[in-house]
Parts: sequence; structure tokens; C-alpha cells
Amino acid sequence: MSDYAVGRIAGESTQDRVDESTHRASSAAWFALYVLLAVLILCAVDQVVLTIGTEPMRKALGLSDAQLGLLQGLGLSLAGAVGSVPLAWLADRYDRRWVLAACIVFWSAATAVRGLGQSFEVIMASTIGMSLAAASLMPIAYAIIPSLFHGRQRATANLIFYAGSALGSSLAMMLGGAVFAAIDAHAAAMPAFLHGMESWRTASFAVAIVGPLFAALVMAIRDRQHSNAADHRAALQASKGELSRHLRAHWRAVVGVFGAAAAGGAAMGPLMAWLPIAMARRFQLSPAEIGAQLGGILLVATVVGIATSGLFNRIWGHRLGELLSVRAAPYLTGFSAIPLASFAFIGSAQAAYVAIFLIMVPLIAFNAGMPIVYQGIAPGNVRARLMAMSSAIAIVAVALGPIAVGYLSDYIGKNENALLMACAVIGVPLTLLSATLMLWAEKHVRATLAAVRREDDAARAGT
Repeated sequence: MSDYAVGRIAGESTQDRVDESTHRASSAAWFALYVLLAVLILCAVDQVVLTIGTEPMRKALGLSDAQLGLLQGLGLSLAGAVGSVPLAWLADRYDRRWVLAACIVFWSAATAVRGLGQSFEVIMASTIGMSLAAASLMPIAYAIIPSLFHGRQRATANLIFYAGSALGSSLAMMLGGAVFAAIDAHAAAMPAFLHGMESWRTASFAVAIVGPLFAALVMAIRDRQHSNAADHRAALQASKGELSRHLRAHWRAVVGVFGAAAAGGAAMGPLMAWLPIAMARRFQLSPAEIGAQLGGILLVATVVGIATSGLFNRIWGHRLGELLSVRAAPYLTGFSAIPLASFAFIGSAQAAYVAIFLIMVPLIAFNAGMPIVYQGIAPGNVRARLMAMSSAIAIVAVALGPIAVGYLSDYIGKNENALLMACAVIGVPLTLLSATLMLWAEKHVRATLAAVRREDDAARAGT
């Protein structure tokens, strides 16, 4: 990845480059980053234990696919979107470490309650509670990192955390599978009160019990909150109205980019939510097998997808800049529709894993290239708010996908391939819609990128 692209993605400024010569990150800063990454993995494992244990939970509690879709979409995704704003508000006004530590303890308690649940209502409530608390992680982490790192080191820290978030789901899938495998292998050695308990309940207790330890590690972080709240309020007041003016002037570029990203996310969301369940139901795989095999495939696909995006940037990034991702996006999302369509008639677990790999690599490469486009189409004085809008739209889109697949699977009826068929029926049109929107938006994005560069240059000249 070029220095230009890295700087754009990380939001590096001229002042950051000046500060780099006098502010070197301490060992405490790197410790904080590694703790945040560890918490990120814990959060992902909590969610994965629910996902790969869903099929045995469905059988134990007699849940429908529509209920599972609500659990995945409303419980895990939409609740997180609702929780992120008030928790970020708290983190801006109080010690971020205390807010995050409290959220870790809360979501761990909610995970334990899920293990005790005997009805859909209890499982849903505990999942919503876990998701609400976990929504604090990303905004707090991205608030802590700038207080610890400067210049190119800030860019490096942001990229490390981005890679951790991208790889975290795959690693968590493998760790979650290992938890189930350990429970199955050592069931006889467990305390008496756990004997005879379903593995998905025991796994929930196992990941919940380590939460307080991670909360204590968060409290060991040294967070230098050096932003000035008065200056921040003044900046917001000065830019009042700029966002609406920018949206009116460049709505085509914004709709095209955000719409393409939302359609791609809506196609990808059901895959992450339903694939473990579909693999268990279609090919009679155990949670341990799904965690190891599907987690491994997703991990490799994520690495290859990020590497693909980096290779594109290395070859064409200097010439095309932010426009590279716009040019590549239709090909990436369009290609993923081909293996996704094969889900409708797939016949073996091995063929399904190959299809999953071929679907995920281009979709991950697409997602990895989008942040630089988001930042490129927004001038500095509205960038944070515009990116917040994109995040909210994406979360809603990702949440609706699993719900649609769940209802469609119930409509198809008792067919062992119903879930995979539903993923194909929902996902293929969405990936093609994403490609179409980005093709339509390219000329508008090109004009917006040029206008934003002029605005940013004028703003810098005036300071």
C-alpha cells in the first residue's frame, strides 16, 4: 500500500507528520493497542459461540428460522447500532477505560445469562444486552488510539487494529470451535453442575467467565485524553450546515458509494450469520468441526482478500488514488455473485467451502478498499459525520440480510438446502446491485473527489 493511501485511510494530517519526529509511541501505548485487540477477539468469540452453537440451541428450544434471523439481525446487529451512539457519548465525557471495562463485564454477564436461557425471549434479551455493550468497543478504541500514537505510528496502529477487526471473526470462529471441542473432550472432568448440560450453554459460561480479566487489562491502559471539548464544540458550530450543503451538491456520489457498500454488506451479512447453521444442517457437521473448518476457510479468505486489496493499491494506487477502489468494486462484487449462485444446488461440504472462499475473497477486498473512498468524498469538516452515516447505513443493511434469509428459508419449507438456497436468492441480486451502483457512481465520485481536494486545499491555505 502506498504512503499516500496509508495516510488517507488513517486520516493522517500534515501536523501528524511533524509530530512524529518528537512523539514516539511508548511501550505502554503498544500494550494498550494489544489489549484492545485482545478485547476485540473476546467480543468476536462471544458472538461466534452464539452463532456456531445456534443449531443445537434451535433443536433444544424449538426455535424457527425466522426467530434465528431475528436473533442474528435484530439481536446482534441492530442493537449494536443503537448502542454505539450513547456509549460513545459516555466515552467522550468520562474515562474511556471505565466505560469499556464496564461494558466488558456487562456483555460477559449477558453471555452467561444466555447460557441459562430456556426460551427465545431470554436468549433474545441476553443477545441484545451483549450487543448493546459490545457496541462500545469500536468507537472507544478509535478514540483511544489517537491519544497514544502520532504521525505514521498512528497510521500503523490504525491499520493493525483494522486488520485485527477484519481477521478477528475468522480467528474467533476457530477459537469458538476449539471451545466446543474442549468441552466435548473433557465433559467428564467438568464440575458436577455442568454434567448433562448442552455444549452451547457450557461454551457461553466458558467465554463469559474471562470477561472480568479483560476488563482489568483495560483498566491498566494509560489513556491520555488531550482533546479540548470547547474547541470541539466550536468546530462543530463553525461547520454547522456544511454537511447538508455537501450532501445536496454531491448526493449522487454519496448515494452510489453508500448504496454499493450497503448492498455488499447486506449480501455478506447473511453469510456470516447463517453459514455455520447451514453447514450443520445440510452436512451434519458438529460445532467443533464448523469452527475449525469454516473458521480456517474464512481466515485464509480474509488474508487473501486484504492482500488482494493491497496488491491492487501497490500496482495502480499511485495513478488512481481513491478512484482505484471505485474502479475495482464492480468487478469484485460482480465476481462474488457467481460462486454465491452455486449455493442453490451445492452438494458437498468441500464444494461449499470452495464456494465460500471464492465469495469472501472479493467481498473482503471490496470492503478493505472502501474506507479511502468514504474519506475522499467528504471534506475534512464533515468527514467524521459522513463516515458515521455510512456506518449506520451499513449496520442496518447487514442486520436486514439475516432476517430476510431466515424468513425466506421458512417459506421454502423443509428442504435440507433451504438456508443455502435462501442465501443465494438474497445475496446474488444484492451483489449485482452493488456492482451496478458503483458503475453508475464512478463519474460522480470522480467529480466529488476533485471538489473535495479543492476544498481541503483551500482550508489548509487559509489556516
